[in-house]
Amino acid sequence: MRVVVTGAAGFIGSHLCEALLDDGHEVTGLGWLQPPGNIRQALAHPNFSFVPATIHRDYLGVALKDMDAVLHLAARAGTAPSWKQFEDYVQCNVVATQRLLDACCGMAPMPQFVYASSSSVYGSNAVRSEAEATFEPVSPYGVTKLAAEHLCWAYAKAHGLPLTILRLFSVYGPRQREDMAFTIFMRRLARTQPIEVYGDGFQRRSFTFVSDAVDAFRCCLADPVAARGQAFNVGGGGEISLNDALVLLGDVAGREVTVEHGPQRVGDQQQTAANIGKARRLLGYAPKVGLREGLAAQWEWVMETEGAKCN
Repeated sequence: MRVVVTGAAGFIGSHLCEALLDDGHEVTGLGWLQPPGNIRQALAHPNFSFVPATIHRDYLGVALKDMDAVLHLAARAGTAPSWKQFEDYVQCNVVATQRLLDACCGMAPMPQFVYASSSSVYGSNAVRSEAEATFEPVSPYGVTKLAAEHLCWAYAKAHGLPLTILRLFSVYGPRQREDMAFTIFMRRLARTQPIEVYGDGFQRRSFTFVSDAVDAFRCCLADPVAARGQAFNVGGGGEISLNDALVLLGDVAGREVTVEHGPQRVGDQQQTAANIGKARRLLGYAPKVGLREGLAAQWEWVMETEGAKCN
């Protein structure tokens, strides 16, 4: 199968490209490549090509030609910056998605389209199944991800685009962005610095190891009929408070964790609990990596990238 991955040089996208190449697919990555870091391994593969560009009309015709599937992960992520950089979020998350949808609907045949959405579309308490959930995003980031979802549904209804939406819950693991919680916590722990937690730490999360998130995309490609026209929650199969996650991290790292609490951040979710029953039933999705194992893998990566600073 010939597959385009947008956001290929990003955290999840780079892992996804490697997995798809291992599965025998031909993969075209679309996104920024400066520096190559995350996709160095993919770049060495004979079935991988990279288009170093934003999602712009001038490039889409070339990148999408003769493709069987488009996995759209490119986005401007992060809740806190979205309050002050809303125009950037609209351009990256909404306008770019519309351009990609428009290009896909101009193809014959149209490729399978899988959109990487977020639990942020649900709002402060993302705890219900897809059918029961309400959409009440509490950050501009969440608003743009929900707007992009609505665009996807509109194009699917108007043009028959074979669409699937995956709502990812708190993905972590090696190569996680530097502005994401576990990477921040681990780097500070590696440097014997206190960890700042926004709020009381009792907020609960359904954490998803990156390889499990990747498996959800692979499931969609493996059974496009079951995936078509559906939205799925993608989580790790459990939830934990941030306080308990930090205790577990300290145990995994073999280091004492010092926590300093700051004020709750506007727009942060209070609870996420990924109900993955639908993905299990229709896609055969089954998360494999528990939080302890996943934290150990990310800690090892952080220690490697910290280099001499961690010794």
